[in-house]
Amino acid sequence: MSIPAQALADALYNYSSVTGIEILVPGDLVAGRRSNSVSGTLTPTDALNALLKGTGLVPHYTQFGAFTLTRVKQSKAASQAWTPDYPDYSAALQQAVTRMLCRLDRPNADPHRMLLRLWVAPSGAVARVSVLGESDDVKRDARLAGLLGQLVIQPPPPAGLTQPSTMLVRAGHELGCGSAGTDRLP
Repeated sequence: MSIPAQALADALYNYSSVTGIEILVPGDLVAGRRSNSVSGTLTPTDALNALLKGTGLVPHYTQFGAFTLTRVKQSKAASQAWTPDYPDYSAALQQAVTRMLCRLDRPNADPHRMLLRLWVAPSGAVARVSVLGESDDVKRDARLAGLLGQLVIQPPPPAGLTQPSTMLVRAGHELGCGSAGTDRLP
């Protein structure tokens, strides 16, 4: 694996591209932070830890193959103990997006990735979806963004959550969708 030192958001995008691991992190959490360079034969966990070293952020795994980032909480003894910022909500958001992707016809057949920003109303309804960056299929991305706009996340977002949430969606990879396809969308 070889990822140069760069803006942390870009480094996480590269990391996700190489490992296939999904990342959900509020944009303001990574804004202005830089990653370390990572090179060599490393496990995904070791590579992520090296990438994040010194950033003040640590991974919190929300499900197999997915994580969010949280701030390191320093005790008076300067230990590395930390308390995640809204890990249950981040997990619920990732799971809702994955369920929507699984409802698509042949969700693993079309490899692509999208960087999204999601604004969620106090009710839990997705109020706005924004696709960031360039894409090779604008129609597909617009369709997916429209579907994600129909989501209602439960539990609703915590009152202190900074919005939007930024999520890298990697369709075309194993999503863990069940075999029952009766509720698939065309």
